[in-house]
Amino acid sequence: MGKYYDYDYLNSIPVEDVLEQMGVDVIKGKCYCINPNCSDNSSKKPGASINKKNNTLHCFVCGETYGSIGVIQSIMGFSKNKEGYKDACLLYTSPSPRDMRRS
Repeated sequence: MGKYYDYDYLNSIPVEDVLEQMGVDVIKGKCYCINPNCSDNSSKKPGASINKKNNTLHCFVCGETYGSIGVIQSIMGFSKNKEGYKDACLLYTSPSPRDMRRS
């Protein structure tokens, strides 16, 4: 069965699920910023919050906002270009619609 990478599918994965799968502690929809350059990482209270409606993580300290793909790219250190997207896709793939019809 072949696989393909679907941007909409990847971004539809709940950000909170991606964060938890990547080892980030999420408590009541908040966590420390995943941006390694953010000063939030040295504070006592998490400065990043999950917006479930938009499926994003936003840091109120550095101003960065991430979708599911951006979370993967940031935590894994992947670039934010086409190659980084492909790298993120390697972690989360979905069967192609054609392959789903065969089942």
